[in-house]
Formats: sequence, C-alpha cells, structure tokens
Amino acid sequence: MRARIAWLALVAVPGVAILAGLVFVLLPAFGYFPALGGTSLSLQPWRDLLAYPGLGSAARATLISALVAMPIALGLALLALAWIAPLGRARTGLPLLAAKFLSWLLATPHAAFALGLAFLIAPSGWLVRIAARVLPIETPPDLLVPHDPYGLSLAAGLVLKEMPFLFFAALTALNQLDAPRMMAIGASLGYQPGLAWFKLIAPRLYALIRLPVYAALAYSLSAVDMALVLGPAAPPTLALLAVDLTHDPDLARRFPAAALALAHLALTLMALGIWRACELFVARALRTLLADGVRSPTLIWRWSAQAGRALAGLGIVFGALAILALPLWSLAATWRFPKALPDCCALAAWQRALPDLWLPFRHSLSIALFVTLLALIGAIAWLQLERFVTHRTRLKGRTIAALPLIVSDVAFLMGVQILLLGLGLVGGWLPTALSHTLFVFPYVLLALADPWARLDPRYERSALCLGASPLRVLVSVRLPLLLPALVFAAALGCAVSLSLYLPTILMGGGRITTLATEAIALSSGGDRRIVGVYGTTLALVIWAGFFAAYWIARRAARPALT
Repeated sequence: MRARIAWLALVAVPGVAILAGLVFVLLPAFGYFPALGGTSLSLQPWRDLLAYPGLGSAARATLISALVAMPIALGLALLALAWIAPLGRARTGLPLLAAKFLSWLLATPHAAFALGLAFLIAPSGWLVRIAARVLPIETPPDLLVPHDPYGLSLAAGLVLKEMPFLFFAALTALNQLDAPRMMAIGASLGYQPGLAWFKLIAPRLYALIRLPVYAALAYSLSAVDMALVLGPAAPPTLALLAVDLTHDPDLARRFPAAALALAHLALTLMALGIWRACELFVARALRTLLADGVRSPTLIWRWSAQAGRALAGLGIVFGALAILALPLWSLAATWRFPKALPDCCALAAWQRALPDLWLPFRHSLSIALFVTLLALIGAIAWLQLERFVTHRTRLKGRTIAALPLIVSDVAFLMGVQILLLGLGLVGGWLPTALSHTLFVFPYVLLALADPWARLDPRYERSALCLGASPLRVLVSVRLPLLLPALVFAAALGCAVSLSLYLPTILMGGGRITTLATEAIALSSGGDRRIVGVYGTTLALVIWAGFFAAYWIARRAARPALT
C-alpha cells in the first residue's frame, strides 16, 4: 500500500505542475492578477488580444508550418524505415550509413539545427553557393527565405528535424511487432516484400507511435527556438508572439499574453483533434486498399517507392549539410559570394567568442547535469514502484508523465512562471532547473521503461533467495545490468536540457544564459562566424554526451576477463 501511495505521489508531480500552470494562466487571461491590479474577472484581455495587429497571420503561419510539416515528416520517416530497417535492424551498406546519419541528426539540438539550416537555405546560403557552380548566379536571389510570412521555411526545418525522431520512435516500436514473422506470413501468401510491409506492418506500427506523433505535432505548434531562426518575423508565430508579449516592458501586456497562451492551448488541442480526425479518415480510406488482395506492385507503386526513397535520402542529405554549415562558418576567415567554400580556415571567431562562452557553457552544463540526475532518480523510483499497480494504471501514469510533451508548453509554462512569481522565485538557476525537469523526466522515463521491462526477472529472484533486501537487489543487481540503458537515458536527458529554450527564457528572468539562448540571440546579428561558434559548441557538447554513453555501454557489454 505504501509503495502504491509513493508511486501516485510521483505521478502527481507532473500532473500538479501542469494543472497549476494552466490555472495560473487561466486567471490572468480573464483579468484576475492582483499583483498587476487585476482584482476582478473581465474579458478585456481577450478584447486587447483580438485587437492586436497580425494575430490572424500569426495563427495562419503557426497552423501551416505544423500541419504541412508533420505529414511530410511522418511519411519520410516511414519510407526511410521501410528502406533502411524494414525488419527492425539496419541493413549493411548505404542503408546502414543513412541510419547513422539519422542518429546524428536526432542528436543535434533544435536551436543548432535551425541555425545551420538558415545558413543553408538563405539567399546567400550554402545551397545557392553550390548551385552557382553550375548556374549563372552572380548575386543572391531576392527571396524572403527564411522568415517567409507563411512559415514554409519553418515547416522545412520541422520536417528535417522531426523525421529522425519519428524514424527512431518507429524503429523502437517495430521491434515489438515481430516483423520477420509477419513478413514471412506475407511471403507465404504471395505478397511482394514492399506490399507486405505496407499492408501488414505499417498500420500496426502507426498505432504504436501515435504518442510520439502527437508530441511532435505539439512541439511543431509551440516551437519558439526554431521559429525565431526560421519562422516569420512580422508577425511571428503565436508561440513567439506570446513570449514577446510576456517580455513587454508594459506589464499590462501580461493579461493579453495570458489570453494568447490560453488561445494557443486551444489551438493545439484543435490541431490534435484535426489530426485524430484525419487518422480515422485515412484508416477508412485505406481499408479497401489494404484488403484488395493485390500481391505484386504495379508500375505506379514501384515509381512511388523509388521516389519516396529518393526524398528520404534527400532529406538526410539536407539535414547533414545544415549541420556541417555551422562548423564551416565558425572556421571561415573569408567566404565571399558565390564561392561554394571559404577561402581558408581560421580560429579567429573562436578566439573572439571564448571569453563570453564560458558563462553560458557553465550554466548549460550545471543545469543539465542536475536535472538529469534528478530525472534519473525519479524514473528509477517510478519504474521500481510500478510493479505494485495494474497495467492500466501504469499506462495512465505514463500518459500523465508525458503531458509536458503534448500540452502546449507556452500555456502551462507561462502559468508556472506566474505561480513562481507569486511565491517570490523571480527567475534564477533553481526555477530554470525545475522547469527543465518537467521536460527531461518524460524522456528519461520512456527511455528506461522498455529496457527495465525486458530485464530477465530471474536475476532478482536469485538475489532475493540469497537473502538480499529489495534495495540491495536494485542497487547491486538491476542497476548494474541496466547500465547501458542508464547512460543512454542520461545522455538523452542532458541533450534535452541543453536544447531547451522557452523554459530558460521564461524561468530564468534574464539572469540565466545558456548556449541555446545565446546562439539564438546572436542569430539576429550579422556575424555568422560567432553564431557558428555557439551553434557548434552546443552541438558538440550534446554529441560528446552521446559518445560518452556509447563508450560506457560498450565497456559494460565487454565480457569480463577470467
């Protein structure tokens, strides 16, 4: 009974945080904020919001960027999976190389990737410079890219960044389907491999990755870091507009900012509802196609499959070029248009940036390590206590833990900020770290859940039979056996914390600067070399964490010498 109560207390932490955040954004949205003179409920914040210029254009750009990006990202991820690892394991040769590139893209933080993509697609960017090698281009074209008013540049960035996330989510889920047996059944019925994968595996696979898809859609609607670099500027997306109103020197703007945060939450729920309706429509539309009995692919099917593979490969190439653009610019001494490569390389930009780089680096690393340790302890306690609850209750608990990834973070984070202000926590290191924990914990928990469940229980039973206490069994048996999963979960947690932008600027109160916030703040300046330094440093720190996790996991898997 005590274990069940302790588990429910852990579940209550993210649930209460989100509920409190929504309550404290709901009250100012209707005029009640005594600290700013709002002592009665009113609709005036909504009137002020509706009178704000560009609100409709901001909503249009938000919806277009997300609802265009997500179907393309999901389609490319499934096409890449069918090409690279149709049975759950990457093939050799080019598919294996593509899988490694996708893991590299996944490990790159959103802010750094957005900066690299901006360097790639800008009118004087790398793509135009490469095209100038074969086309008569002497001056940069007059194009509003990025920052186009419809958010298409942002949509392109979301496609390239969310495709690896959905690919590896689907790859993990594919191992639960026993794909080799299902493909063997399809072959015994006379189906060609491509059609068998499409008809037997893809529908079941999507049902397993629905939660990651919803999380990716929610992020696409509320992305602030990528919207600052790639999205429209006048007006910006709704999430960015809410942040701008929050930081307005006129404190009365907090009321329409809260109203906008609530409206953004409603927009997110509406978009998720639209996506769910599309799921039902597509499922009904594909029912006839899946049951038509066709066993050999037609010519159109073959062309479509080849085109899909080409598009998936092209997306991987563009993503790799976007990442490579960062270190290339950071080392460029001179890079005049339309040359495809810089004239020479120099460390001048690094030497100029290093004195100012230490403080955001220290803040980023200290917060990431603290938050990851806290999330690991919480996730281990959560999974250890889960055995005392039913399977249905366990699923509900994990859904609550994942709510920060699905609910509009703009809405509940602004409410949490107002709550912390009321408690006297006016920005700083601790509020920033606590807000990071809300986002890091779900990733760490979900990363540990599957290895935790698959561990052979006979190890623990043997230790218990020898008289070891449950705590000693956990510390001396289970955790050492799960060391590879623990270090990868820790690397993932650090990567998530290092990438977070919105919680840092809202909870930091201007006192906490991280590599992500500084890189995006510098992106509005004119020195691409310094931006390249900060973006490269942010990516290198995260890559170093994953490399260290890989090295520790390899050492742990090495058989002991006798």
